[in-house]
Amino acid sequence: DVQLQDTPLRAVTDAQGRFRIAPVPVGPQVLHVDATLARAGFLPPAVQEVTVTARSETVVAVALGVAVPFAPVQGGRVVFPSVPGAILEVPPGVTLLPPDTAPALGLPLLPLTALPRTVPTGFTPVAAAEVAAGGIRFSQPARLTLPLPTPLPPGRLGILLHFNTATQTYEQVGLGRVSTDGLAMTTLSGGLRQLSTAVFVSTG
Repeated sequence: DVQLQDTPLRAVTDAQGRFRIAPVPVGPQVLHVDATLARAGFLPPAVQEVTVTARSETVVAVALGVAVPFAPVQGGRVVFPSVPGAILEVPPGVTLLPPDTAPALGLPLLPLTALPRTVPTGFTPVAAAEVAAGGIRFSQPARLTLPLPTPLPPGRLGILLHFNTATQTYEQVGLGRVSTDGLAMTTLSGGLRQLSTAVFVSTG
């Protein structure tokens, strides 16, 4: 399922993964790809920015991520080869698996222009990701590290927001701090229990 952000325009891919959406407004657009029903099994969602030009067909190649398996009983650090620097640290024995669900996680980064909703007033997004897990939840918070698209001063504090898809609002679920090299932010306290859109924000 492919949808154009902030519009009702959507399409379903064919067996080869091709799709067509028309007509599309000219200018910058954001595509959201939901691969939940992919024949290959659970695949993380994908987000692709694209610029549509007038009177022409825009061809877009969307790269789907790969689900990373992990050991739910032992827990541990889950790293994502397609997103260097992204880490989810799962405590042992806290993973709640739905029936017939493989323990695997996906984490595509989100452009800061492609968030599901604008963050609350007073916050500025500095890093975001769609943490996908096919319904997996954690009974205790999992620590998150995300690479920063723009370096920030080392030690700067931030807040981790989780997007609640049921209420369509952001919830504060943790505090974060910028790494010593200024290239990533990691939760100091709190973290993710439910997995959807996660956003690190700065204040002031």
